[in-house]
Amino acid sequence: MIRSVRTTVGWFLLLIFSAAAFAQSGAETFDMKCVNCHGKDGAGKTGFAQKATIPNLRSQVIQSKTDRDLHDSIGRGMGHKAYPHAYLMRGMTEGQLSSVIGFIRSLKN
Repeated sequence: MIRSVRTTVGWFLLLIFSAAAFAQSGAETFDMKCVNCHGKDGAGKTGFAQKATIPNLRSQVIQSKTDRDLHDSIGRGMGHKAYPHAYLMRGMTEGQLSSVIGFIRSLKN
């Protein structure tokens, strides 16, 4: 009986800590995947941006895109020639992508 309770508690704790480890906010995912090119504020004023055409994520051009457009661009790499995206094929989850899109929406000028 005690062993069964310990096993149940162990699985429960493992589940909670695993979920917490995988649940990232859009800002955290943006910091991990996007900041190097787009910058902390999303303005695209980085060293790499001087070599490639990196869009200002705060601009009206980007902010006027639909969530589907952003999803396809970030997640599937559609429309990207100068720099790679397709993060859904490189380990980003749909949940992380949705969170990043939400974070990008918060960057309005």
